Amino acid sequence: MTSKAATRDVNALVNAGLLVQRGSAVRPNIEMMSSLLPLANRPS
Repeated sequence: MTSKAATRDVNALVNAGLLVQRGSAVRPNIEMMSSLLPLANRPS
């Protein structure tokens, strides 16, 4: 994977709300992803 492809993919995930970006740091959007889990598997 090229750096251009990685940047494109990260930007797509940020735009979809699955990642949160602050400057050059990126982290998963746990709050959004946990809403997709079944109730029994959601973090408390």
